[in-house]
Amino acid sequence: MGKMKKLFGKHLDLIEANQSIAVLEKDLEATTTERDQLRADIEALKEAHQKELGDLKAEHTTALETASAQINDLTNKVASLEESKVSAAQQAADIVAKQGVEAPVEDKPQSEAKEDKNLDELWAEHNALSNSKEKRAFYLEHIKPQL
Repeated sequence: MGKMKKLFGKHLDLIEANQSIAVLEKDLEATTTERDQLRADIEALKEAHQKELGDLKAEHTTALETASAQINDLTNKVASLEESKVSAAQQAADIVAKQGVEAPVEDKPQSEAKEDKNLDELWAEHNALSNSKEKRAFYLEHIKPQL
């Protein structure tokens, strides 16, 4: 009977081992299927990522080109405005140059008699004049030296 028990015990061990192998094979098959599905998911995500990345690059390129065009346009407008500003400043200088006295009035040293009037009195006298050439000459001769 000891031999029988020994044989019977080995037989039972083989049955249990075969059952364990079957369970492990099923687990391996399920794990392999899951791994293959994960690989497929990763590939799909890579493709989606590449497509999205390409779309974003295209959008950014378009936006960059638009912004560059706007910058160039604004730069040209600024340059044009600066040219007209210089032109306007020159026109204003020309207009001012045409006003006032015809011949330049030289600054004369102040005499002691002119110091009797203060600056407010001189401005009042200046404002009382109606002719712009006379006003300019008065200013240059009497008021400017005191400033």
